[in-house]
Amino acid sequence: MAFSQKSKITKHSNDTIEIINYHKNGSVKDSVWKTVEILVGKRESIDPKHPGDSIVMNIETPFGTQKKYYKSGRLKSLTIYGKNGLPNKTWDYRKKGSLAVYKETPYGLKKLYNKKGKQIRESDFNKGKYAKLPKTNKKHQHLAHSKYAGKVEKKTLVLENGKKKLNIKPYALFSLQLHSDTTPLRHCVYEGVNEGKLIFSSYSYDLSENKNKLKLDSVFALETSQLHTIYYACSNIRKKHFGAAFSERAGFSMMLVPPIGVTLIAGGYYLLHPVTLGVIAAGVPVFIISKALYKKTVPHAYRLNEWKLKL
Repeated sequence: MAFSQKSKITKHSNDTIEIINYHKNGSVKDSVWKTVEILVGKRESIDPKHPGDSIVMNIETPFGTQKKYYKSGRLKSLTIYGKNGLPNKTWDYRKKGSLAVYKETPYGLKKLYNKKGKQIRESDFNKGKYAKLPKTNKKHQHLAHSKYAGKVEKKTLVLENGKKKLNIKPYALFSLQLHSDTTPLRHCVYEGVNEGKLIFSSYSYDLSENKNKLKLDSVFALETSQLHTIYYACSNIRKKHFGAAFSERAGFSMMLVPPIGVTLIAGGYYLLHPVTLGVIAAGVPVFIISKALYKKTVPHAYRLNEWKLKL
């Protein structure tokens, strides 16, 4: 006997409902909680002989956690909604259970994973443009308006693990995790040292309509003992990401456009022409290079129980 119920709506209070949708085999397709707001209004009539009529609108706003499932019952995606009813965080999973994509909105953080669960790409966009510092902050002018004005000694931040060594270059954006908090501080910049403490600037997204850059949140100091992990990729992620995206599109176009174009124009007669085959073959390494460049934009976790921090 086939399962006929497609959805189920449960009213939990006057303004809260739970909606569950099902696959044809009876397994849950998705489930979500929503708040319901009923708005009653009146539509005026332009004809004085006929009064206006009433309008009733139901506004349903999702909240909490929404889950979607494959027919097999495995989790397909998990979404956490904010107070405004818009998704804040989303995890997408493959049919076999591995994580494929993690993203945050409206900020633009997006992480891609391969089938083995290893992160292969990370994008950090603000309104379609890669997050970047304002020019004035690159010149450290903002320190003049802080309590550290004229007191910061600029020293290179060095991480060492045996023979491995990493210099964190100026103006590089990276994340910090403290022993006191499991949530990383994102978009941090190392400024220098003051009285033995590390000085950092912290930034966040400027979501106003006319800006596409980060904005300064605060300047703060930390003891080295407070740091748990530094998440760092490279000094200029924007250039690396631009190069990766350009190589990916160029390589894909070189492999795809010639055979399609030749087939449409010449009916496939020149499909095996040396020039056509050469363009297609040249596109393969260009496409592979893009994958390598994308990997360089993925932050690596430098845990300070393994890495020594030197100034």
